[in-house]
Amino acid sequence: MPTPSTARRSPKHITSLAVALTVFLLPILAFAGTDDGDLFSRLLGRYGISAALAGAFLGGLMTAGTGCVYPMIGITVSVFGANKTTSRARSLVLSTAFVHGIAAFYVPLGLAAGLSGSLFGALAGNKYVLIVEATLMFIMAASMFGLFDIQLPASLQTRLSSMGGLGVRGAFVVGLVLGPIAAPCATAPLAGILSFIFRTKNALHGVGALYAYSLGLGLPFFLVGAFAMGLPKPGRWMNLVKSILAFVLLIVGLWYLRQLLPFLAQAPRALAPRVSLALAIVAAVIGIGFALKASLKIEKIGKITAFSLSAVAAVWWLGAESHVSSGACRPVVWQRDLAAAQQLARREHRPLLVDFGATWCRACEELAHRTLPTAAVACALQESNFVTVKLYENEQGEERFEGLQRQWNVRSLPAVIVLDAAGHEVARVNEFIEPAAMAAIVRRVRP
Repeated sequence: MPTPSTARRSPKHITSLAVALTVFLLPILAFAGTDDGDLFSRLLGRYGISAALAGAFLGGLMTAGTGCVYPMIGITVSVFGANKTTSRARSLVLSTAFVHGIAAFYVPLGLAAGLSGSLFGALAGNKYVLIVEATLMFIMAASMFGLFDIQLPASLQTRLSSMGGLGVRGAFVVGLVLGPIAAPCATAPLAGILSFIFRTKNALHGVGALYAYSLGLGLPFFLVGAFAMGLPKPGRWMNLVKSILAFVLLIVGLWYLRQLLPFLAQAPRALAPRVSLALAIVAAVIGIGFALKASLKIEKIGKITAFSLSAVAAVWWLGAESHVSSGACRPVVWQRDLAAAQQLARREHRPLLVDFGATWCRACEELAHRTLPTAAVACALQESNFVTVKLYENEQGEERFEGLQRQWNVRSLPAVIVLDAAGHEVARVNEFIEPAAMAAIVRRVRP
């Protein structure tokens, strides 16, 4: 028979494990089948803006469960006075003002990212930029794993948390100053959200995503302030949340380096994709086990080692899954240099297929992941010996991409242009079509 204390703890442990396993699946779902590998570009391209906003909201909610934010919920609510009022309506107003104070800090970041997206697009493919981005991800992951702390000085946090006083204006100000206090634990979800905004270059999406993130971050504060709800006591589960966020950061950093390091780009031959996935899951579960323990040195080392191994295996699997199997035919090999591809096609008298697209274009992403890599299309392209070129806005840079669009008379995205060996346009696809239809178009061109 379990003791009363054991019986009380078991459901918590089961819940923590279930939450951890669920969160572990998020980066796999985020990266599988993408070329650029960020969560929100995939959600937007596959499921629409509503799914991307839901992902941003979840990222904010996870941030609220970290050690930078969670211990402050009760104190912060008492500062702006929502739990001291006698009126439920007054508590609702104060809590709403507080949440929108958080939004007032983060939403301008989304607006700025959307408006400066063209600058990011020009630099996104630079190897030095990739190395810097990966290094930042690893530094923040190390902090999340507990190797060192990145946070505001305690005296400054205390001064900030005492600002505002009672009243709607004070609640708004307290929410506003919570933003920089939460920033050290906000890196993992914000990295994905800001990457999405930079790539889409859409200020409206940026505002919406960071507003949804702010709502997720402020939800626990709102529930406590408006409805006097109790929260679970801080404990080891907070270390687990931070470890999961660090795990996400590791995958993001390794995915950036995948373009530079052959070791990460392809798994060892002995590891089939399913074996890589199994290794990632087993290592992650081991890491979760260490994360649920006390913060002893050996357990911390074990946690970091297990999650690092899991991240590498996950990147191997995700890289394999990003290329849909083409059966007996070779996978489609996409060139990014249009001039070189045209020269090759002319020299070898081969037909040419050019795919214009962007990560913010839903139909483009569907063509890129559901149609063009499939066995039917790959075999059709191979039969006619096509040269294939993929021109994505985030890879080419905004000015160059717009120039190519004018040159090829591309007025809308997507645009898949099929040319015969003589350079004459045979077909142009401006919407999502199924693999069989695309294969039929490609087979119009004979070698």
